[in-house]
Amino acid sequence: MKIVEKNLHQGFIKVVPDTPDDLWHLYNVIYKGDEAYSYSSRAIKSDTATSRPKSGERVSAFMGVKVESVSWDKFLGKLRVHGLIIHAPDIIPTGAHHTLAIALNQQMTLVKKEWPKHILDRLTKASETEKPLLIISIDDEGFAIAETKQYGYETRVEQRIRLPGKQDADKRVEATKCYFKLALDSLQKLWTANHNPIVVIGAGYVKNDFINYLQDESKELCKAIVDVKSVNNGG
Repeated sequence: MKIVEKNLHQGFIKVVPDTPDDLWHLYNVIYKGDEAYSYSSRAIKSDTATSRPKSGERVSAFMGVKVESVSWDKFLGKLRVHGLIIHAPDIIPTGAHHTLAIALNQQMTLVKKEWPKHILDRLTKASETEKPLLIISIDDEGFAIAETKQYGYETRVEQRIRLPGKQDADKRVEATKCYFKLALDSLQKLWTANHNPIVVIGAGYVKNDFINYLQDESKELCKAIVDVKSVNNGG
């Protein structure tokens, strides 16, 4: 989270959430009675004779609401702050209900009458938090890639496979290469966005063979690996 401006004398903090964890933090620090400000869109009824009844164009404007409720959707990656409009351009009536939909990388201003220390500490910690880990668990039945969150973890990719038996050595070798390439491509796609540290876990020989494959195919990803752990079952 980026803290753009903090002015406790005037009672406001401007922030930009840049990870899903940041939206979760904001969900936990915005209370009923606070004021929240950000850019938002709202349908405006048209006065033209050609418009259909109750139809109108949607305009984008900087708006503020007196908070009544807050909801957080981790799957859509949005924080919804609902309340009564207290600040808006003249074409938007104040006192009406409205919901600010705060997305990643969208600046918002939060105003409180008082800023308790635990809330300030939470926002400060969120602004200093290191990148989440990408954890890939792999064995001979499949792989899964998860991203750590401060509220737990989120599985980003999961793939089940069936390799040829050990008696078909040539087919198994070729199928394993295709399998490792699929895992590598999935990991690369997720890693490219933020260059997260990587942890590899899994059954001994499969995990080790996959790391050897990474060393040959992607030196960049290998440098991002911060830990390797052995477990009985991967995927």
